[in-house]
Amino acid sequence: MAILIECPKCRARYGETEKKKDVDVAGKQSFRLVPRKKCGGCGYPYKSGKLTYWIEYYNNNYRRKRERIGPNRAAAEHRFREVISLRTEGRYISKVKDPVFDHLADWYINLETVKEKRSCNRDELSIRHLKRFFSQKRISEITADTVKTYRIRRLKETSHPERKGDKNKTRPATVNREVACLKRILNMAADEKNIAIQSLRKVKPLEEDNVRKRHLTADELNRLFSNLPPHAWQVIVTAFYTAMRLSELMRLTWDRVDLERGLIHLRAQDTKTTKPRDVPIHPYILGMLKDMRGTAESEYVFTYNGKPLKRITRSFRTACRAAKISDLWIHDFRHMCITNWRMQGHDFARIMAASGHTTTSTFLRYNIDTEEDIKKLVQSRDKTPIWTPTDNLGSVNIN
Repeated sequence: MAILIECPKCRARYGETEKKKDVDVAGKQSFRLVPRKKCGGCGYPYKSGKLTYWIEYYNNNYRRKRERIGPNRAAAEHRFREVISLRTEGRYISKVKDPVFDHLADWYINLETVKEKRSCNRDELSIRHLKRFFSQKRISEITADTVKTYRIRRLKETSHPERKGDKNKTRPATVNREVACLKRILNMAADEKNIAIQSLRKVKPLEEDNVRKRHLTADELNRLFSNLPPHAWQVIVTAFYTAMRLSELMRLTWDRVDLERGLIHLRAQDTKTTKPRDVPIHPYILGMLKDMRGTAESEYVFTYNGKPLKRITRSFRTACRAAKISDLWIHDFRHMCITNWRMQGHDFARIMAASGHTTTSTFLRYNIDTEEDIKKLVQSRDKTPIWTPTDNLGSVNIN
């Protein structure tokens, strides 16, 4: 019964210690145990941090068993003591489950509870990136250090070829979502499959700075709208006037649209926050929807060749290139609509009710302060200054 070390090169497993022969002055030979520094088979030198530990023991039926523990020697010692205790008490020795990450990720993404999530596509994308790094790693090998190494590599990778400079790198928010997905997989495996996992409490989220301040001018809007195909133009212009999310527009059905009252009634299952809300319809959009309703052949509002739209990303990117507009996302039109409502003088409570924001802090991220808004701070409404600066500052009481 002993703790074994697996050679990183030939995969042979030997004990942590080896016998070393000593000869004293009288020529008498003796042996002593010393730490093993290289593989007993190929002679490959062992390096700290690149070793895999196993334990070897005899079960209650006197059969030799070996278990792979991972790179953590403390975990190997803990499991070894546990096996000795179980063997001494005559209890059954159950083998530790330590699957590879690929198998666990496939098990997770095929769960019914995960498939029903609205963010299932986000989990699939995260797992695709996680597999590139943790593909053949055992669960016991996924430690806080390996996760931190993963984050460093991901932040250096390119994300969007059309971006330039630092904007081309993977954002911290994206890496945080992937690490959160990894933690969720491991925690569910520990709860439902009784798999021992390493603690990732030391892995704190990266600081995120993903507040966007993109606002199109009237000329840019005209160039973009003129290059969009009809099915994509209908979605984008509706987002610009209603502040609805793209997912809400794609799933919108005619029974949710009240053309007589000029409202769109979104149910709890239709919104991101799982809270129902009513969205006002701009007169321009109301006329467009009435024309679309007269020729509609589907229960869905936005269609292409009679079938519900699934995505318009490619059409939108093509139109942006044709209009020579960069760094623009479909979600930016939600920001623009909220900003336009605020500039029209509507109060925050009314805007938040229509946009679906539940907290003021999140709402303020969507409110864009343009240059014209900032300049208005020094432009009095009646053009009468409250106080005129003079050279005689001695007469001004500053207390």
